[in-house]
Amino acid sequence: MNRFFLRLFRGIGRGAGRGAGRAAIGPVCLSAAGAFLSGSLPAAAEAWRVIDTQGRAGAEVCPVDGPTSRETFCFALACSPGGPPGFEIRTWGLTLPAESYAIEIGIDGARAGLLPMTPLAEGEETVLRSDWRGDADAALAEAMRRGGAATLNIDLGYFAFAQPLSLDGSAVALEKALGMCRTP
Repeated sequence: MNRFFLRLFRGIGRGAGRGAGRAAIGPVCLSAAGAFLSGSLPAAAEAWRVIDTQGRAGAEVCPVDGPTSRETFCFALACSPGGPPGFEIRTWGLTLPAESYAIEIGIDGARAGLLPMTPLAEGEETVLRSDWRGDADAALAEAMRRGGAATLNIDLGYFAFAQPLSLDGSAVALEKALGMCRTP
């Protein structure tokens, strides 16, 4: 075991009572878990990418993209090819007790909009979707294309968190997404 961990377990300051280091482990672990759940840890795949599969077209960013699909959180502007676009959140294993959620999105520190999202699937994959709302969503997509960073404020009733999103590459990806989807 390296010296850092030995000092942490024994207590960092002189005269720390027996077990003081172990008592500090709980808050450290809770802080790390909270940072992971809130998405504030760095993610490997934070650039926007174009989606073009048989059943789905659009653009997405996955700020939490773990080694398995069960550890992934993605935000997208997507559609069935040629269908109307909508904003989506895709993750795995969330329980969704309500029929709809208002997800607040902030861009570069300012509130940019409120997305009324409805659960589409629950179980293995959890999908929340907001159907295209014309000018309001067109303005939101344009703000995302011009912005540097966004935050989704998500309140599921039993659990609330802020999920930071990179907007790197969003300008090109969102433009392509809107070209693949039919805007009403």
